[in-house]
Amino acid sequence: PMDLVYLSNDMVVDRGRSCLRFFKLRDQSSSINCVTECCYTTVLVEHPSYQGAAVLAFPDICHLTTKPIPPAARLFAEDFPASKRLALEPTMPALAEPWQEARDRPLPVQILGQRFQELLAERGGEVTVLDLPEGASLP
Repeated sequence: PMDLVYLSNDMVVDRGRSCLRFFKLRDQSSSINCVTECCYTTVLVEHPSYQGAAVLAFPDICHLTTKPIPPAARLFAEDFPASKRLALEPTMPALAEPWQEARDRPLPVQILGQRFQELLAERGGEVTVLDLPEGASLP
């Protein structure tokens, strides 16, 4: 499985801001993907269930720098390969209802950078819908 990292919705774009574009896979999709126009790398994903508090990143695809943040919990660890499960922190809790627990956390009061929604607004709020067929493989 691919590693997913949920980060606070507070970011500073050091470079490449003009290359950011926003996409949805299908019109009915809830997630909005922030993608670099130069190489079409998905940088961040926003979803309404995050309630503006978090964004999703893919560390295996895009290297993002952030202050060290100790992991707070394991999600869906049973899906990890056995070799990765052995490397997990044994005292870290596995959340029974991760989406509800994350949603119920208070938003940080002081924002040091910008939220995903502000980056989208800077681009005129334009979200391109790709109209990809659900479940179909790409050529």
